[in-house]
Amino acid sequence: MDMLEKELLERLEESGRVHSLELLRSDIRNYRNLKNELAKVEKDYAMGMLPFREKIDWANAELEKIKSPKYGDCLGGYVETLDQKIGRLEKEKAKAAQEIVTYMSANNYIYYNRKWVLMSRISVVENALESLNDKDREFIKDLYIDPIGFKKVMKKYRIENNGNVYRKANNILKKSIVMYIFF
Repeated sequence: MDMLEKELLERLEESGRVHSLELLRSDIRNYRNLKNELAKVEKDYAMGMLPFREKIDWANAELEKIKSPKYGDCLGGYVETLDQKIGRLEKEKAKAAQEIVTYMSANNYIYYNRKWVLMSRISVVENALESLNDKDREFIKDLYIDPIGFKKVMKKYRIENNGNVYRKANNILKKSIVMYIFF
């Protein structure tokens, strides 16, 4: 991990820091949904540029197909000269590239704000989980992140009372918040 990436992760962690157990629990429960939403945000942003990229790719493919000037269409109609065709394709590429720039300038603020919020919430969950020991992390994952079912959690961790499952989860997360706030 390079220094820039490390610094970015630290800033994400700092911007998403939580102080309440309820919010941390909510983000842990929604961890998979947050990751899915981040993927959808990135996909939607990329899909917005796709038509313009396709125009550029089409123009590049057409430029590669050019064989010789006045290549006939066998219909006796007007055929563009080589210079005209190259100029037209270059203009189409430039126009598509400008449309990408326009799209990005119109959508970057929203995209990066949404992405930052989602990434900071995901970072909070990941850092909270990292601060736990292996057994506690496995318990939280079994209960909230990759749920195996409430009854299976009770059986796996030998918990007899329903309320004790959530009490144990709360105690684990409280330790995580205390460690997370002070370190």
